[in-house]
Amino acid sequence: MGKITKNLIGLWMSVFLVFTVAESGQCSGNQPMKMIAKRVQQLEQSQTVFKPVNLFSISGNQEDEKVSQTVNAFTILDANNTSVDALLQDQPDYIRIQLPAKAGLPTLEALLYKVDISKNGFTLQTDKGIVNQLPNINVHYRGIIAGDYTSVVSMSFSKEEIMGILSDARGNFVIGEIESSGRSRYLLYNDKDLIPAVSFGCGTNTSQVVTDYEQHQLQNNLPGIASVNCVNWYYETDYDVFVGKGSLANVNTYMQGVFNQVATLYDNDGVSITLQTLFVWTTTDPYTGPATGDYLNQFGSYRTSFNGDLANLIGYNGGGGVAYVNQLCSSNTALKMGYSGINSSYNTVPTYSWTVEVITHEDGHLLGSRHTHDCVWNGNNTRIDGCGPQAGYNSGSCAAGPIPVDGTIMSYCHLISAGINFSLGFGPQPAALILNNVNNASCLVACGPCPTPPQPGTISGSSTVCTASQFTYSVAAVSGATSYNWTIPAGWSGTSTTNSITVTTTTSGGTISVAAVNACGAGTARTLAITGGSAPTQPGVITGNTSVCANTSYSYSVPAVPGATSYIWSIPAGWSGTSSTNNITVLSGTSGGSLAVVAVNSCGNSVARSTSLTISPVPAQPSVITGSVSVCPGSTQVYSVTFVQGANMVYNWTLPSGWSGSSTGNSITTIAGTTGGTISVNASNSCGAGTPRTLSVATLPLPAKPSGITTVGGAVKVCPGDIKTYSIAATAGATSCTWTAPPGATITSGQGTTSVVVNYGAGFTANDSLKVVANNSCGAGPMRFLKISRNIPATPSVITGPSYGLCNASNQTFSVTNVSGITYNWSFNNATANIVNGQGTNAINASFTPNFSVANLSVAATNGCGSSAQRTLTLRATPALPGLISGSASVCANQQNVPYTTTPVVGATSYTWQGPTGSRISDGLVTSTTTILTTTSTSVTVNYATAAGNLKVKANNACGSSGNRVLAIAINCREQLPVSTNEFTVNVFPNPASDFMHLTFESNSNSGYQLIVSDISGKILQTETGETIEGMNEAGLDVSNLPNGIYFMEVISANKRSIQKISIQR
Repeated sequence: MGKITKNLIGLWMSVFLVFTVAESGQCSGNQPMKMIAKRVQQLEQSQTVFKPVNLFSISGNQEDEKVSQTVNAFTILDANNTSVDALLQDQPDYIRIQLPAKAGLPTLEALLYKVDISKNGFTLQTDKGIVNQLPNINVHYRGIIAGDYTSVVSMSFSKEEIMGILSDARGNFVIGEIESSGRSRYLLYNDKDLIPAVSFGCGTNTSQVVTDYEQHQLQNNLPGIASVNCVNWYYETDYDVFVGKGSLANVNTYMQGVFNQVATLYDNDGVSITLQTLFVWTTTDPYTGPATGDYLNQFGSYRTSFNGDLANLIGYNGGGGVAYVNQLCSSNTALKMGYSGINSSYNTVPTYSWTVEVITHEDGHLLGSRHTHDCVWNGNNTRIDGCGPQAGYNSGSCAAGPIPVDGTIMSYCHLISAGINFSLGFGPQPAALILNNVNNASCLVACGPCPTPPQPGTISGSSTVCTASQFTYSVAAVSGATSYNWTIPAGWSGTSTTNSITVTTTTSGGTISVAAVNACGAGTARTLAITGGSAPTQPGVITGNTSVCANTSYSYSVPAVPGATSYIWSIPAGWSGTSSTNNITVLSGTSGGSLAVVAVNSCGNSVARSTSLTISPVPAQPSVITGSVSVCPGSTQVYSVTFVQGANMVYNWTLPSGWSGSSTGNSITTIAGTTGGTISVNASNSCGAGTPRTLSVATLPLPAKPSGITTVGGAVKVCPGDIKTYSIAATAGATSCTWTAPPGATITSGQGTTSVVVNYGAGFTANDSLKVVANNSCGAGPMRFLKISRNIPATPSVITGPSYGLCNASNQTFSVTNVSGITYNWSFNNATANIVNGQGTNAINASFTPNFSVANLSVAATNGCGSSAQRTLTLRATPALPGLISGSASVCANQQNVPYTTTPVVGATSYTWQGPTGSRISDGLVTSTTTILTTTSTSVTVNYATAAGNLKVKANNACGSSGNRVLAIAINCREQLPVSTNEFTVNVFPNPASDFMHLTFESNSNSGYQLIVSDISGKILQTETGETIEGMNEAGLDVSNLPNGIYFMEVISANKRSIQKISIQR
C-alpha cells in the first residue's frame, strides 16, 4: 500500500488516513444493497432513460511531474467545457457519464440522478453579510457504477470545478481538477495509489459522550428505509480556505461539491442531511488554533448562534478533526459543533476522499456515533473492529476486535492495512445508531421543499405620474425575507434591495413590482399599475333633470373621465349634496342655479362642465266642481273642473265610499253608491300635488220594503173564481206601489196604490206569490211576497178500524176525521175487499171474501179546488203480532213450571208457543211432548232443560199465523231434576278418550235421555238429548272440542240418572 507524507501542524492525535482496496468480505459479495443503488435499480426497472454526457477524453499528455510524485497510477483527462456548459444549462434529471482511462486502468461508467443538497433552503453568507445572488450554478448527482449495485457515486458540476468520488470493491476513485489547470485538465485515480500518506487525527470530547450503546440503538428495524427527519447543517470555512480557493465562487463550488459527497455517504445509509447555510470568511477570521481542540473551543465561543441543526467549522489547519458526540437537539449551542481540518489538494492532486472522510467522520460524532474500536458496541460493550488498538489507539479495556478486510467511516482502519472503503458506508451498527437518533430527534423536521417568503402587502406610493420627478414606494416588511427584488417601468431609474425604493420617473406609466427573497428564492411579486399622463380632459355632458322640484332628491352624472381619480362638484345655493365620483345625488333648494363638475387626478383639474337647473312650482287649486249634489244610488254621474294651468298635469279624484269611477283628467264619470260623502280633486305634476277642491254629495234612498200584505176576510188559500182584496200600509218615501199577481190571477183595480183587488181565474192552477214593491224617483225598493196557495183539501187523518184478523170478516167499520165541506173517496186495491156503504162520507162499512189475504184501503179528501193526497191503511186476514211476553227471561237449568203470558190478539183463534231445546210447555191442561205447544190460552208454563234459547209465541186464525213474538231465555243456574234415587248403569268407553266416547245403558220404557258434561266446578260445557227404546240403548258423545282434563258426564233417562268421571287425553 502506498502512503503519502505531509505533516499537518498542531495534530494532537497523530493518526493517518489511507484508503485501501477491499479484496473480499462485505464489499465483494455479501454487502446488502444500499439506498442509492436501490433507487438506481428502480429507475432502471421503470425504463428511465439516462442521458449520455461526454465530458472527458483521455489527454494526449499524460506527463505531469507533481502528479507522478504523488500517485502511482492515474489518468489525465481533458474536459470538454462546451459539454459542461450544456450540462449546467440543461441540468438533466438522469445522466450516464463515462470516465475513460489509459491502458491498464479501469474505465468507469456511472448512472446518476440529480439531487438537491439544500431541500430546506440554502443561504450563502460571508463576514460582510448574506449573499442574495449566488455567484455560480452548481448541479449535483448521485448514483452507482453501472452494473455494480454495491458501489456508490457522487459528482458535482459547475463552471469552476468538477469533482466526484466513485467507490466500489476496488477502492475510492477520485475525479478532480489538477490545480491551476484552468478547467482543462482533470485527474482520475484510486486513492489507494497515493504515494505519501495524508495524516488524519480525530478527537472526540469524551466529557460529552455516552458510555455504551443499548442493543435497540444499534438495530435498524426498517433496513433500506430513509430517515423521516432531516438534519440541516451549518458549514463555516475559515479565511485560509478562501485564500486557497481564490474567490467566493470557488469556495461555494468546492464546499457544495464536498457536501454532496458527504451527504451521499449518509444518504446511502438512509440518513437525510441538507446544507442549509455556508458561511465563508473573506477576511481574517477570529479562529487562531493552533490545535483542533482549540479551533473547536474558539468556534463555540465566537459562533453563539447559527442557522442549522448542527455546525462544522472547516479549515486548512489543525491536522484532523474533533467533535462532540450525540448533540442533536442539545440546548447548548457550543456542544452542537465540530471542527474538520482538511487539505483540498496535495502537490496539485485533488484529495477529495480525504476531505470527505474527515467531515463525514466528525459529523458522525455529532450525530451520536463513536469510533468502531470503542468498547461500546454489539450490545455488550465490545469493539466492532480492532483497527484502533492495532494502530496503538486503545479506547476502553475490552478485548481487541477483529481486523476487517475493509474499514468503515467511523473506524481507524486507515492506520493499518485494511483501509476505509466508502461503498461500505458507516457499517450496520453506526448507521442504525445514527438513523435512530435522527428519527427520534424532536427538534428535527422532514426534508421538504424550500419555502419562499409570502407575497408582500400592498405597495404604498403614487399610482399616477405627471412629470419626471422622484417618488418613493414601499411595502411592509415581510417575515423571513432577507432582501427584496424591485422592478420598475421602462425609462425609470432607481434600485433597492430593501422594502422601500426611491425612483425617478418619466411621464410614462407601467408596472412596479416587488418580491420578497430568502435563501429559497424569491416569492410571489406584488404589483402596482402606474398611470402616466396629464390632467384629465373636460367631463362629458351632465345627465339628469334640469327642471326640478323644490326640496327633492335628484341624481346627476357624467361619463367616467380616463385618468381621473376623483371629481369636484359645485351645486346651486341652498342645495345640499357631495360626491368625489362621477355621480352625485343632491337635495334641491327653493331656487335654481348652476351645477358644475371638474375631473381630478394627481396631475391637476380638468375644465369644468356645467348645466342650469330651474325649480318648477306645484299646480294651483282646481275650480269649483260641477255636477249633481243629490243623486240616486247606482246612477251614473259626471263631475268636472276647469283645466289648471301647467304642463304634464294629472288630476287626482277621490270619491265617497262605495262609489266607483276613475280618471286622471279634469272630469270623471262615476256610479253612485248607497251613501253620500265628499268628492275631491287636486292637480299634480312632477313636483307634487296642489290644494284639493271638494264637493259634498248626498244620495236619495230607495223606499223600504213594504209592510206585510194583509187579506180582507183573512183567507190566504183561494180557488179559481175567488176575488180577493189585498193591502199594505203606506211606505215612507214611496210615491207609488207596483203589484204583481200570481199566474192565472188578474189585478182588477188598485194598481199603483196600497190596495188591490185580485180575480183568480181558471188558469190559477199552482201555488205562487203575490208581490209588491214601493217606488220613488230613484227606483223600486225591496219586494214583499205573500204566498198564495190553492185551497186543496189536506190529506185525511189516520184511518181507524181493524187492520189484522179480517179473515172472512164483514161489516167492518173504517173512518177518518170529518172536515166540513169535504167529500171522501174510498177505495180498495183488490177485489177481495168491498165497500158496503158510506162512500163519500168520512166512514164506511166493508166486507172481506174468503180469498182475502191482504189489501190496501185508501181515502182522499175532495173540494172545488181538487183532491188531497190519499191516506192508506194496509189490512190483513192473519192476526196481529201478539203483545210482549211477560215472564222471567233468566232461569235455571232444569227449572220447572215457569209462567209466561201474552195479551190476546183480536181475531186470533189459537196461539203457538215454542221453547228452547229440551223444554216442555203446558197450558194447564196439556203438556207438550216437544218444545212446541198450540193452545187457545195466552198463558203457559215452561219446564226447562239445560239449554238456553228463545221463547216464542204467534197468533193463529183460519187464514194463517202472525209473526213470532220472541223472549230470549238465559240459563244462569242449575236446578236438580226430580229423578228417582235409583241410579242405573251406564258403560262408557274408551275412557280416557281423545275425540269420541261410546255409551250403553238399559231403559225400561220408550222415552228420552239427556246427557250433560260439566267441569269439576260444575259449569255445564256440553248437553245432548235423544230418544230411548225399551231394552239396551247406545249413544255417542263427541269430545273433540274439550281440552285435556277430568270432567263429569251425567246421563238422565226415565227419572233415573248416572254420573261418570271421564278423562280427555291426547
